[in-house]
Parts: sequence; C-alpha cells; structure tokens
Amino acid sequence: MTEFELIVEKNKELRTCLSELHKMCETLIKRIDTEGLATNHSTNSDIFEMATKIYKISALLGYLKTFDLKLDKFIKEKK
Repeated sequence: MTEFELIVEKNKELRTCLSELHKMCETLIKRIDTEGLATNHSTNSDIFEMATKIYKISALLGYLKTFDLKLDKFIKEKK
C-alpha cells in the first residue's frame, strides 16, 4: 500500500466515522427532545468510542502530512 492509498483509505474511514457519529448524536438529541428528563443515559454509549476513533484517524492523517514534510527537508539536506 502506498502512502497515497493509505491517505485515501483513512479519509474514507474518517468520513464514515463522522457520519456515524452524526447519526448517533441526532438519535440522542431526538431522545432528549421526546423523553426529556426521563431519557436513559448510559456509559455504554458508542459515542465516546466513535469520537476516539475519529481523533486517532485525524491524528494519523496529520502525522502523515507532517512526516512527509520533514522527510522532504531531510532529502533536500542530503543533496
């Protein structure tokens, strides 16, 4: 797998995760709106897990971009 393919794959995964998180949040908002204070909240919610996954993918994509820039500098210094 090339770096480009990895970046494309991770961007697709990030978009999917963001869409899923959006759906989870919309569902929770609707429950709060309809049930009010009687809404059941749980620590077993997948919202935290999905948000953590989004954070990790974003961090990886940021690292890949930074790593590439540092690598370019290293190659120029060698010449």
